Amino acid sequence: MVNHESEIMSSENQFLTVAEVSRLFNISLQSVYRHCKSGKLSRGNDGLIALSEALRAYGAIPADNATVK
Repeated sequence: MVNHESEIMSSENQFLTVAEVSRLFNISLQSVYRHCKSGKLSRGNDGLIALSEALRAYGAIPADNATVK
């Protein structure tokens, strides 16, 4: 087993697409877009979301996504 969260955290300036945030945090694409629009979640001009920003908004990565089998 590989600890996916550690792998993602290894890069200090990790940026994710909306789809990656959706999949990683088990949140629908529509919700991620809505959270960006409402200001709960920030994304850059390039449309990417910093991992640190996603962690701030949603907390820890759910356990079922923390490991890759």
